[in-house]
Amino acid sequence: MEPITLKRQLEHAAAPQALWSALADTSRLHRALGQVPLTYRPLLNQPDSAARFEMFSERAWGGLGFWELPVEWQTAERLVLRREYPRGPLRRIETHLALSALHQGTRLAIELVLAPRSTTLRPLLRLFGEICMRRWLWTLSRIATDLSRGGGLLRRVTALDAKKLTAGASAARGALSESSSRLLDRLLEHVALLDDLDDDTLHPYALADAWGAARGALLDAFIAGAAHGLFTLHWDVICPSCRRPAARVASLASLPATATCPRCELSIEASLADRVEVSFAVSRDLRPQVAHYGADKAVAFAVGGPAETPHIEAQILLPAASQCAVSVPRAPGDYELFVRGGLRARLNVSTLGQSAAQASVGDAIQPAQIEVAMGGTLHIRHESTTPRHLAILRSDAPRPLCDAHSVTLRPLFRRLLRSGPQAQLLPVGRLFAVPQVVLLHTELVGLVELQQKAGDLDAFRFSEEHFELLRSLIERPRSQPDSSSEEGAPIVEPVGTVVRRERDGLLAAFADAETAVQVAAEAQLALVRLRACHDAAAGVGLRIGIYGGAAQVVTPAGSDLIDYFGATLGLCLRLLREAHPGDIVLPASLGEALAKRPTDPSLVGLRIGPRFLLSVRGVDAPVAVVRAQLDPAVTSPASAA
Repeated sequence: MEPITLKRQLEHAAAPQALWSALADTSRLHRALGQVPLTYRPLLNQPDSAARFEMFSERAWGGLGFWELPVEWQTAERLVLRREYPRGPLRRIETHLALSALHQGTRLAIELVLAPRSTTLRPLLRLFGEICMRRWLWTLSRIATDLSRGGGLLRRVTALDAKKLTAGASAARGALSESSSRLLDRLLEHVALLDDLDDDTLHPYALADAWGAARGALLDAFIAGAAHGLFTLHWDVICPSCRRPAARVASLASLPATATCPRCELSIEASLADRVEVSFAVSRDLRPQVAHYGADKAVAFAVGGPAETPHIEAQILLPAASQCAVSVPRAPGDYELFVRGGLRARLNVSTLGQSAAQASVGDAIQPAQIEVAMGGTLHIRHESTTPRHLAILRSDAPRPLCDAHSVTLRPLFRRLLRSGPQAQLLPVGRLFAVPQVVLLHTELVGLVELQQKAGDLDAFRFSEEHFELLRSLIERPRSQPDSSSEEGAPIVEPVGTVVRRERDGLLAAFADAETAVQVAAEAQLALVRLRACHDAAAGVGLRIGIYGGAAQVVTPAGSDLIDYFGATLGLCLRLLREAHPGDIVLPASLGEALAKRPTDPSLVGLRIGPRFLLSVRGVDAPVAVVRAQLDPAVTSPASAA
């Protein structure tokens, strides 16, 4: 049956790239066209369709829904929106937008295609199509007006609840440093002006870089805001191809071991260090009337589009067993071809390539390396019986990843989100691998003798004072200027975090080994000074073991903390047992590297001993380690005082 086709053409004063910036934002575009927010879910077991999502209105559950196909586009040139209807009078509706540059402005060709199910409804569907076309023309005129005013493309901003905002901000500031408090105020001013569609995925590091602010300080502002009802925290498993969440959960305890991206059909391991990203959304309590993309349901006006995947230069549908063509980018460079399911090939766009090239897509893309001239055409033979889509990806650097492991290393996160209804703990008993963490384990020796000399109360006070000093050293701020502050005040950027306290020691985690050694040296010196204030504590000493490597992150059963498990922890404990009071036992490679920097102010007074081998049960080869101690001149009574 012949489809109903309606065509219009208009001219825009805006340049193609400026007009494209509005059309590429398909969610805001559909909202402007009058669509209500839709609930969506991945579309499974539909091998005859390229559609990836089923969308429907909550007010019409079980009624007329549709399947949304991947958007087709060529950046700043062409956009195609397709929706299939499994039931009802329409089989399919398509909107084709083609942009061509004029001497001043852009010519925009609009084509609306409606495929009816029966001939009897053609007159009614044509009338429906005319109404849709009028809506498109009206919306495009709004875009022209917004562009002529210099921005504000189809914006809709809902005011925040002032009472809840004030109460939450006041409580959050009490947990923050001065620099993070200033950033929290700036952050709240920022979100108050955000479009409703932009407040459900806020990336702390990307925002900090845009502001020239310290990433850690802004992340702490987000964490404190989440703990006090200003933001909702999300854990996103990021797809390496489309760079969008393959899964999103609001609770760390709900994080899956793996997630499958419904757009790309890639299975992704939920690696805390490089695949799980922490993002934030404005709390529903502050904007209860706005439908957020949350963990309980997914709500949107559209799923996917050029604005959400700016690294994708072009995308086309590949019908089953078909011949297709796609224009390659006009800018030279190395690109990647990606076909749903994980097929990849290299695409080189250069001045030396031919104007056209051939490729076949079946179980693989052949050839694996393709060269085409700038703006040339790639002819594709799709051999699969299942419809798919193909994308041309630029090698743009991804946005800075606020990874889950870095967030769990922050003391503020562990302190504010450890318990209560907003507790963020890993699924009990599940292990999540991280490629690198540096663990520091301490043990206070001589407490029994101190109890016998001074009594339980004095021994307990000495122990608590020591651990409070140790915690302050581990979680102290780094000495760095805050670039977001005109005064240059120091930022609160903790050097590490206390994982857990034990009776005579504690376990701490760090992102880098040198920082751990600096803290260990300062901890030994702090104990010397503390002993000088307690006559009976002369026999108390501190042993420290440091080891870094891959580890497993876990929340043990019955625990309310995020802990570590695995060989790195075992080796750290073995080094601790080898240490004598006053020792810091660490890997030989690290100690020898530090010994070559005797003038480093942070390491002055630390003596590195000779290498020796340590046998470790369960480890095939001996481990090379060194002992580090403070120079006696530093620990003398006069120096300690």
